[in-house]
Amino acid sequence: MSIQILYVFNFLLIIRIIFQWNDAQLTFKKNIFMFFLHTISIVPFINNNFCILLSSIILYHIFIFLSEKFINEKTLARILQFIFIVIMTSFIFKVFNIKFNNLFLNFYNIIKHNNMLLNSFNNIQIKKAFIALCGVLIAMNEINNLIRFILKFFKIQPSSNHEKDDIKSDKNKVNDTELNRGKIIGILERILIFFFTLGELCVNWIYFSSKRFYKI
Repeated sequence: MSIQILYVFNFLLIIRIIFQWNDAQLTFKKNIFMFFLHTISIVPFINNNFCILLSSIILYHIFIFLSEKFINEKTLARILQFIFIVIMTSFIFKVFNIKFNNLFLNFYNIIKHNNMLLNSFNNIQIKKAFIALCGVLIAMNEINNLIRFILKFFKIQPSSNHEKDDIKSDKNKVNDTELNRGKIIGILERILIFFFTLGELCVNWIYFSSKRFYKI
């Protein structure tokens, strides 16, 4: 997996978190603004392959519009959109030789040369950082959509607590406060688990530190 595909994939996921965090309908204006940001994100690829990426983004937004309009269950629509992103980016970067343009690479090298932090990272470390970021973004939003869809499918979402007289009328309502609280807690848990499973050193460090603390 190249840095280029990770760059595009992460940018798509970040924009999804910004505009598709909740279940609200994605308006036409937001969709246009998303398209604008997506177009900016592929500026580093302005060369012979730019039209391919731009066409893919247009196709992606058409899919967003159709899925948001015709699928009532928003979490299912967001899951299908994520699957579309995975298939689209995998296909494009597999078939076409898409690389950063020279202008962007020269600009990046200038910044890296004058920045101690970036200068200390090689390409392999940068790629690992992109993979880690990808895992965090998926844990924050995409896995959350999957879990919420499963909960809705089996009808085990937290229900609201009202007066006894209103129990029957409100029994199918969702407690938004409880749902959002569980959403945040679940995201933090998944991010922690993701980082703990990145390498055995993290797990071993926690294990031996816990043993030392217990002995003390």
